[in-house]
Amino acid sequence: MKTASITSYDMKSPVLAKVIVATTGNPSADEFRQLIAEKFDMRAAPVENSFRELQPGVSVGFIRANREVRVVEKAELKASYRILSSNILMDNSDKTLWEIKSGAGGQYLTRQDTEDLSDLVEARVYHQRQNVPKLHQLTASRVNSNELVAFVTDTGSLDYGFVVRSNPERAQVLSSTTRTLAKVDNELIAGIYQVEIDKDTNKRIGVQLRANGLNPGQKLNAEQYYRALFDYSPEYMEEVIKMIEQGVTA
Repeated sequence: MKTASITSYDMKSPVLAKVIVATTGNPSADEFRQLIAEKFDMRAAPVENSFRELQPGVSVGFIRANREVRVVEKAELKASYRILSSNILMDNSDKTLWEIKSGAGGQYLTRQDTEDLSDLVEARVYHQRQNVPKLHQLTASRVNSNELVAFVTDTGSLDYGFVVRSNPERAQVLSSTTRTLAKVDNELIAGIYQVEIDKDTNKRIGVQLRANGLNPGQKLNAEQYYRALFDYSPEYMEEVIKMIEQGVTA
């Protein structure tokens, strides 16, 4: 039988929690995510690829609130919702508030009052596993410049980037997704990796930079170098991230 239990947690925001999960039956990554989502009645879910194994059957990672989404037809909007403002509606049946969004598939609704996870998580914590470490017993590792980190964003998704500056509490990370600097608390870092840029990639970056007018004697700082890596060798980062994610719990 495959099971998953939340044994320790720490709220990072009203909609994001860092948790320790103990499992039995060796669930796959997909099964792990499903077990956690079911435990929270689909009202919360793991931040994908954020869980790392502490010991066999025990992992640490992050869960986020699921923001409920509805796809409705125009006729249903008029019949079932009251317009409060240009983009906010109220469900006539339960008085919940919904925001109108637009996507590739057309308009949809997202629930406004995203649930505070605190009570939900506390109600589902199993405190009896004495052989499982608690979060307060784990020490957040200080990260160093030039390390690649996996980190959880304010929106509850996982991102990757290189550290360009750090102190004992947080780091400045150049995001591979947004290409901007992000201030990341050490507690929101899911993984730290030493990545050596191979000679061919370094050479390709140099050729591109010189083509764009870089003085051959000019020395790049960390931010400039990693921005060039993301711009000129995106496939390199894709391969590095793919290898990292093959080793995560979920």
